[in-house]
Amino acid sequence: MSENLKNILIVKLSAIGDVIHALPVSYAIKETFPDSKLTWVVEPPAYDLLKMNPCVDKIIIFEKKEFKTFGGFVEKFFPFKKICFSV
Repeated sequence: MSENLKNILIVKLSAIGDVIHALPVSYAIKETFPDSKLTWVVEPPAYDLLKMNPCVDKIIIFEKKEFKTFGGFVEKFFPFKKICFSV
């Protein structure tokens, strides 16, 4: 099964404390699936908690203010359409 989990996406947008509590998930994923690429979607206040985490390969910053229109959504996430996330 690990060969099928190449790109894993974590979406944890809530408070900084919730992101802190979810950090062990990144270590567990990389321990179980060491060849996977781990992407984490987070709001700006929690970015600093993740940027030094060696288990997180890519961080997507979610800015709520950019999603008030459909155009804002498309502009922000269209580049990620090419990535096929396994989980």
